[in-house]
Amino acid sequence: MKNRSIVPFLLILLPSLFCCSVPEEPRFSSAFTGDIEAAERVWRVALGSEADKLVWPSYVATYSDYVPEELSRTALAYTYEGCNPTVYFAVDHIVNTFFRAKFIALHEIGHALGLHHGDGWLMVPTYGVTYRCIDDDTLDKLARVRGLDRTRMHEACF
Repeated sequence: MKNRSIVPFLLILLPSLFCCSVPEEPRFSSAFTGDIEAAERVWRVALGSEADKLVWPSYVATYSDYVPEELSRTALAYTYEGCNPTVYFAVDHIVNTFFRAKFIALHEIGHALGLHHGDGWLMVPTYGVTYRCIDDDTLDKLARVRGLDRTRMHEACF
């Protein structure tokens, strides 16, 4: 009879002994969060009073293993547009590159606001040090796409 009472306890304990540990949920460091906030500030400066007419994205930390299959597994970030735009940052890839998160965020916020690759210098499809400014071509395209008053917008840089 005593042996039977141990069986349920072992059934509960044994799976935990053999199960893998769950990976820690990805998080933004305070520096990473500061970079994202800096990029959004540059966009808001560039857009001036027109910034209040747009829906701003939320930001999510993720791992490169969760990057959608249609994108490259080396993607540093990706954006879902729409009513609730969201920018996902593959934090494990970004920490292993020389790109600062603020440059990546500047480009990805452009996607979240409705821009695509080729819509101005900022929106070229490969990351580079060119992502320091929101240029006139990018602002022209955004004004057309979103029906914004271009005369209230101007270039802005880090």
